[in-house]
Amino acid sequence: MKYLEIDLTDERIKERKMPKSDFRKWLGGRGFGIWYFLTHIDPKVDPLSPDNPIILAAGPLTGIRMVPTPGRWTSYTKSPANNRVTWSSAGGKFGPRMRFAGVDAVVIKGKAEHPVYIEITDEGFDIRDASHLWGMDTWEVTSHFESYSVVTIGVAGEKGVKYAALSCDRHRAAWRTGHGAVWGSKNLKAVVVKGEYTPEVYDEDLLRERASRMIFRLSQNDIVKDLRTRGTVGMMVPRIAKTCGIPAVNFNTRVRMDGEKLLRGWDSMIDRKMSIQKACWGCQIACAKYLKWEEGEGSGPEYWGGYLSLGTMLGIFDIKKITKLYNLCLRLGLDVISAGSMVATLIELKEAGLIDVDVEWGNADKIEKVIRDMGEGKYPLMPIEYAKKYGRDDIVPDVRNISVGLCCPDKVKGFALALATSNRGDHNQVMLKDEILLQRMDPQSKEGKAKYVVEMQNGFAVVDSLVICAFSMYELTFEDYDMLVEAVTGEKINSYEIGERIYSGERWFNVQSVGREEDKLPEKLGIEVDRDLLEEYYNIRGWKDGAPTEETLKRLEIV
Repeated sequence: MKYLEIDLTDERIKERKMPKSDFRKWLGGRGFGIWYFLTHIDPKVDPLSPDNPIILAAGPLTGIRMVPTPGRWTSYTKSPANNRVTWSSAGGKFGPRMRFAGVDAVVIKGKAEHPVYIEITDEGFDIRDASHLWGMDTWEVTSHFESYSVVTIGVAGEKGVKYAALSCDRHRAAWRTGHGAVWGSKNLKAVVVKGEYTPEVYDEDLLRERASRMIFRLSQNDIVKDLRTRGTVGMMVPRIAKTCGIPAVNFNTRVRMDGEKLLRGWDSMIDRKMSIQKACWGCQIACAKYLKWEEGEGSGPEYWGGYLSLGTMLGIFDIKKITKLYNLCLRLGLDVISAGSMVATLIELKEAGLIDVDVEWGNADKIEKVIRDMGEGKYPLMPIEYAKKYGRDDIVPDVRNISVGLCCPDKVKGFALALATSNRGDHNQVMLKDEILLQRMDPQSKEGKAKYVVEMQNGFAVVDSLVICAFSMYELTFEDYDMLVEAVTGEKINSYEIGERIYSGERWFNVQSVGREEDKLPEKLGIEVDRDLLEEYYNIRGWKDGAPTEETLKRLEIV
């Protein structure tokens, strides 16, 4: 695995290779990220210091045309939001095109004296002046590089907003945990890539045989069918609303929506042709939907990243208004979930008589103004940090300082456990796969849930390291991933063990960073993590009091 190590302080770029023995243990993407942190970075590093790296990484399956959902990439860093290693995965075309330039990952350290961007092509690499780009929104920067795939920050990242995101190719984003703020601290505005190199495949005939069967299975999956035709909103709202209710007004209530009515309106707005054009590279699902209506158009919001956070959680149910706010966050470079949570926090503080801000539930115009203020750096702290200033940390639904959404965990035992034990501090949507979406498990039952959560968390670590889409997990298994890697690279791997290693490796780094991890749920949700389930989870993982034991670290070859 070839990667570039870029020092912005000295303006040096070095080509490196990850040892093959380490690749077999960690893969690329997220696995590469924690491998690099464990082997090169002090756990006490300040997230906004020059020594904290930003890592952009593809994986062995990224950009391979016959592979299921091969259009992803992963950003990895230490988060300014909670002082822990963190990742954020995104789609678009950046990951494949980085590989087409002959590069599997980029490690960026140091701090430039002035704004810069990094150019990567199959003809070479360079650090270039970006003074003319500083102050532009993400769409303006993307338009500036017409023939490239672009990852960039908006003004929010420049201003050091802790929940600033990375925008990719205008319509996609690495939303969560403040990666944009780290870029801003380094004076890094963008990374642009293009190339014509074709990644090597070990056995094309074997890959074609295996991948074609997997893609057929994906195509027959009911969840995948809905994702393809209606995206995450159309797939999830009817199912979650029917089972446990959609959280609304900052988890102060929940709503049981008329799923069929919502689908009729949603379906009528989807521009099918544009949706295909804006899909992630090579994806057979193409879940992202582009919307058009009489008064406007824009990228359709995801269920958890937009529909909830900028919609129901703020008392807004008009999909057109939600879409407008979603696209505004894309342009400003703001994490949509944290942005929505900040608005909700401000409203609750206002209603408590603690602040004076002109915003209210359901008023999209006033909410839009507040979000614009966020983009300009007016509210740079995390919602939980802002609430604590007024002694009201009880109003923010957060885990490890990261605001959460998706569904009400009091109705879903496995999801509640997964949320409490999340390494980066937020939800993983596929946790709901068997409890809600496929209805294979009783959501309220504790039976088998600890094992299920471990498997899902390990699975997420694997797909974020291959790097392919997590939605492949609705049908594919660890054995499937092993077979794909063997066909593409010739390497025989145990992906379940790799996922276990990555998850425990991240937890070990974070424990060294913050001292102790406490796996709990936020006061706002009004429930506590089930202690019996948590102890069972620890036993399966080989952890004690939230940290991997020495025996586990040695068994997984982390130390």
